[in-house]
Amino acid sequence: MAAAVGDDLFLDRLSDLPDIILVTILSRLDMDEAARCSILSSRWRRLFPSTLLDFKAGGIRRDRAVEAVTSILAAHPTEPVRSFSTYRLSFRRQDEDAVDGWLRDLANRGIEKLVLYFNEKRQQKVPESLFACASLKRLKVINGTFPDATEAAASLAVLAKIDLSDVKISEDSLNSLLSNCRALERLKITSISKCDRLHVRSRSLKVLNTSGDFKELFIDDAPNLEQVLGCYLNSRSVKIMIAHAPKLEFFGYTGMNNEIEFGNTKFTKFREKNIHAETIMPSLKTLAVDLMHTPDGHINEHYINWFMQLIKVFPCLETIYIKVNCSDWSLNCLYQISTPCCPLQ
Repeated sequence: MAAAVGDDLFLDRLSDLPDIILVTILSRLDMDEAARCSILSSRWRRLFPSTLLDFKAGGIRRDRAVEAVTSILAAHPTEPVRSFSTYRLSFRRQDEDAVDGWLRDLANRGIEKLVLYFNEKRQQKVPESLFACASLKRLKVINGTFPDATEAAASLAVLAKIDLSDVKISEDSLNSLLSNCRALERLKITSISKCDRLHVRSRSLKVLNTSGDFKELFIDDAPNLEQVLGCYLNSRSVKIMIAHAPKLEFFGYTGMNNEIEFGNTKFTKFREKNIHAETIMPSLKTLAVDLMHTPDGHINEHYINWFMQLIKVFPCLETIYIKVNCSDWSLNCLYQISTPCCPLQ
C-alpha cells in the first residue's frame, strides 16, 4: 500500500487535465510566467496562444513590459485578442511608437475591452491609435492624458462604456466622445482635469457617474438618460442645467450649493422662499440630496425651505436619499450619514 502511494506521487496529473483547464491555469499566471511555462512542453506551447484572448500585461515587470508585450504580439500575429489590460504601465518617450503599435495590432484582432492603467508618477499619453479600435466596446483609462478626440471619436462606433479616472482630457474631446460615440450607454469620470464644462448631448447614454470635477454640467439632449450620480456635485458647487432628459429616474447628490435649472424652473444660491415650478419632471423616481445641519442636530431653515421647493419639481417621486453633513469646526470633523426615506405619498 505504501509503495503504491509513493508511486502515485510521481504521476503527471497536469497532463491528464483537459486543454480548457490548462488554458485557465495559464491565464491566471502573469503573462511573462505563462510564456516561460510554455517552454516546458510542446502541449503547453500549443496552448499558450489561447491565453492571449484576455491579454493581461499587468504582471510583466515594468522595466521590460514594452519589450515583452511587443514580442508576444509579434510571435502570435493571428491570435484573436478580446481584451487587453495594463497595470501601472510606464514607458519612455522612445517607446511611444511601440505602444502605439500595440493598439494598431489589437485593432486588427477585434479588441473589445481595453484597460490602460498607467503609472501615476508619469502622465503617459494614450496613443492616438486608440481611435483605430473600431470594435472596442469598453474603455478604461487611469492616470493618462487622453488624445484629441474632436475629429476621431466617431470611429468608436460600438463603444458602450467609458471609465476615465485621473485623466487629463480637454473639454472639446470629452464632449465629442459623448456626442459621437453612438452606442455609448455608460460614462464614468473621476478626478479629470482640463474640463470646465460638460455638455451631455447623447441619444444613447443611460448612466452618467461623475465626481463633479467641472464647473458646469449641462444635460442638453439625453433622451435615454436614466441616472445621474455625482457624489460631490454639491460640495464643488457645480452649476447644473437639465434641458431634455425625459427618462431620468435617478438624480443626485445635489444641494444648496448648486445652481440648478430644470427647464424653466431655477434654483439659485440666493435661496428664494417661493419658487414656481414651471417645469416638472414626472420621470424622476429617486432623488439624492446633500443637507447640512449644525453640531447640535438642527437643520437650517433655509435648507428645509430649499428642499420643500425642490420636491415640487418631481411629482412622481418615490424615494429620497439624504446625505447629512454635520460640521463641528471646533473639533475639525465631518460626519456623513446616508438614509433612505419612505416614499412620498
